[in-house]
Amino acid sequence: MMDKLSQLGATPIDQPLKAKMQMLVDLEAEVGRLPDDYRNLLMHFGGDIEFHSSIKFHADEPSPWAAEDRTDSLEILYGLKSKYGLSMLRMVATYKGRIPAGWIPIGEAPGGNQICLRIYPSGSSQSVEFWDHESEVGPGLPPSGDGLTKVASSLQDFVNRLTPENPPENSPRAVKIDLRF
Repeated sequence: MMDKLSQLGATPIDQPLKAKMQMLVDLEAEVGRLPDDYRNLLMHFGGDIEFHSSIKFHADEPSPWAAEDRTDSLEILYGLKSKYGLSMLRMVATYKGRIPAGWIPIGEAPGGNQICLRIYPSGSSQSVEFWDHESEVGPGLPPSGDGLTKVASSLQDFVNRLTPENPPENSPRAVKIDLRF
């Protein structure tokens, strides 16, 4: 899983192991124990998981925002620490009470939609799903699972589906503009 993400451009941050471990402890104090593969991913990369190019994936159930080829896009996977203010702890706090219980946001799709990981109930099957923020219910109402569409049956399966999004064949890669009059 780490190799696949690295091939797509993800690089670990330079952060002492002790500091990363404390951030993980703080996160798990808020959400409970995370699945081992996700804990390992967070500890390996530490910070934001960014990519060299746009990333797409084929989901088991395409979201309402899927492209014509039935793929969805991924902008970033959240880390323990973030240079953009998108740390896991902050994103969990942002979406608490908005995303159904038992799910945490682990990445962002275009338009503020979230990629979510099922973390409990304990013993339940792990799943990664796309959360359409347009399905959010009104203030004071419990979150609904209506906006969740299944992406993959596990975190490993999700990462395996990530691919670079290639620009259309006939689109220019660079444009030269001459502004001399």
